[in-house]
Amino acid sequence: MVYSANTIMIMKNIHQWHWPRVAQTFIGLFFIGAGLFKLQNYFLVGDQSLTRHFQFWIDNAWPPLWSLPLFHWGQSHHLFLSALVIALQIIPGILLVLHWHTRIAATVLFFMQMGIFIGTFHHLGFNEFVGTSLWIALFYLLKPQKNLWSWPLLTYLFVGLALLQLYNRFVVGDPWLSTVTWQREHLAADVMSIHPLWKNFILAIAHMRWGTYLWAASWWIQLACVLGLLTRFRLSFSAILICLWFLHIWTWMNGITSQGVLWLLATFVWMTEEYQQQNLNKSTACHGEPVEPDTRCHPSTSSG
Repeated sequence: MVYSANTIMIMKNIHQWHWPRVAQTFIGLFFIGAGLFKLQNYFLVGDQSLTRHFQFWIDNAWPPLWSLPLFHWGQSHHLFLSALVIALQIIPGILLVLHWHTRIAATVLFFMQMGIFIGTFHHLGFNEFVGTSLWIALFYLLKPQKNLWSWPLLTYLFVGLALLQLYNRFVVGDPWLSTVTWQREHLAADVMSIHPLWKNFILAIAHMRWGTYLWAASWWIQLACVLGLLTRFRLSFSAILICLWFLHIWTWMNGITSQGVLWLLATFVWMTEEYQQQNLNKSTACHGEPVEPDTRCHPSTSSG
């Protein structure tokens, strides 16, 4: 049987179109989980409420002054707003999992997460966490295709968020040997890892002399990998970052919470997109115009 050139190209590159869809599915599942978690806490168990969340933000002076009337209004309509927040996470999450109306889902998530970003504007930890969710929403909202500016912009934003994350860890002393002892004690006393054997393994390494240096070096390795995302070896550096995030999640499971999971997923989204772009860029160089599938696909505008 003789295949056309387009068919051969699609058969050769079908794997590169598959991974971005896998990443999108995981992102959708994350937001579905976030919505279900709020459903449990706000309505089924009732141990939390938006009223208390908003008041905590206001007491800590996190929202900008101009936004305070909006949050006071939200406190007086917290049941309606709670239901709306849950729906605006679960429904877009389902659409992302099903790969339906991706731009609409991303637009809804962007504006919903923007409300949280405004409410926690003066807190760098939330800037990093909510900023990552905004980056993901913006990624699926733009769906660059042949747009020449959006992927470099998204890459620089992602690197900026990663540097902010490292800065937040710098503030608590991650890069320095002097903090290893109390972090080790905190891990032993307060943190649940993926399995007790894994936790004991990490603690055994941390008590060794070379393990102490390796513990502190983790921050510097992450910094090198984040800066490496701006080089021609960015795909390899992103793979190292994903491995490091897996290890962090396995070790600090109930300490790193959903923030670590979101960073892992965002890095996976970036890596699969960069992998697709590099393959399409090679196809363009060898065969002219790339064959575009029905899913999102655009040529890389960066070198390497």
